[in-house]
Amino acid sequence: LIALGVGLAGVDPEALLNASSGDLSAIDPSAFGALLIALPIAVLIMVLISPFFMLQEQYAADNNGTFGDAFKAGFAAAKRNYGSLLGLMIVCSILKGAVSGGFAVSSSGAAPTITAFVSLVIGTLLVAPALLAMAHAYRQVSGGPVPHEVAVA
Repeated sequence: LIALGVGLAGVDPEALLNASSGDLSAIDPSAFGALLIALPIAVLIMVLISPFFMLQEQYAADNNGTFGDAFKAGFAAAKRNYGSLLGLMIVCSILKGAVSGGFAVSSSGAAPTITAFVSLVIGTLLVAPALLAMAHAYRQVSGGPVPHEVAVA
């Protein structure tokens, strides 16, 4: 949000409204240049700090501590396992992003309904395992019991 604010600070809101109708003459290109530089930097920073904030809800749900205890425990666990959690977060984000990208259909009739259903099925197949992987990672990081397969003899 900060990068977006910095990038759009020099942009006239009236010019943005005119740009939506196709008139790009009133927009200062340097403002968008700043946005194109600031936005990737902000995304990179967000990606690098996000592992520190991905386990707090599991700690809050699993333990009987306070909000502060869950926050501290999640931060400490992420600090100990930063590389693994960063990799997991990137893989899970890619899986979730594949679904949220969706399927764009501009036709009318049954096609949008079928497309929405296909997107829902793919979402269930991709996002559910990503969430389970996050829960499994929490169990490993926190030292809790990790499910394992039992050999049937």
